[in-house]
Amino acid sequence: RAAFGNSKFSFGNNNYALNVSQTSRFMEGEYEYCYEVDISDSKASTLPPIYENCFVYQLQPRTPMLLISPVDGDVFCNKRPQFIWQPSLPALPNTRFRLVLAPIRNNQDIVEALTFNPPLINQSNIAGNSLFYPVNVPELQEGQLYVWQVIAYQGQTILSRSEVWVFTHQCKDDKRDTIDGSYRELKEVSEGDFYIAQQYLRFSYINPYSSGELNYEITNLSDPSSSVKRLPKFKMESGLNKHEIDLFENSSFKEDDEYLLRVKLANNRILALRFIYKN
Repeated sequence: RAAFGNSKFSFGNNNYALNVSQTSRFMEGEYEYCYEVDISDSKASTLPPIYENCFVYQLQPRTPMLLISPVDGDVFCNKRPQFIWQPSLPALPNTRFRLVLAPIRNNQDIVEALTFNPPLINQSNIAGNSLFYPVNVPELQEGQLYVWQVIAYQGQTILSRSEVWVFTHQCKDDKRDTIDGSYRELKEVSEGDFYIAQQYLRFSYINPYSSGELNYEITNLSDPSSSVKRLPKFKMESGLNKHEIDLFENSSFKEDDEYLLRVKLANNRILALRFIYKN
């Protein structure tokens, strides 16, 4: 910085030069760097008036941008999911993201669907690494296959593209219904489908630790801004536990909304269950 603090820089008229001028970084790739020093005013007669030197250097790529949720190939019932991704690292200043979501028609591949089908979501100028389903966009359709991708850019320059992932919106599945009076076992990894809770939420789990008060919470996946309150307290025993919550008596629960139950055991172990409330 001390050597070039008062220097003037000029940039070419192309996308690569525009990217360097905006980010002060070169894009990854192999470059030949050349510099020229004019020492014609030097009194040392043994030195050439202009000194030039070049070298080749490989700029390593940044980490790729990764999609996180919805997971590739997932099948779920949330009509308005949240989209989450991990930007490339190291992060570049003033980076914005564009998210594209499009339906897949019969016999289409994912690239064709993303390129030619009218997008359901085409949201640009996203500053963060997530996007809640826009309120002005129609809900996902039952049984429809969707494709989505995130693009990172600065100004008019595209910095990177994520992979293209696919998911299916599906709620009507008899396998998800549970026999009235049965208990659904909680697991450390929430399964892709949803348990249908008809008025009552009945769940079971094994506690290998000592007894105590059950530490749990329920989150509304369909409406993350709303909170679930007035949950009953339960005593957790060592071994097998079974609990029942009357959803109908709690106004926090809305019919057809999707929820996530999380139980925290000792040693920070988390057990989870996704369910849909049906009255």
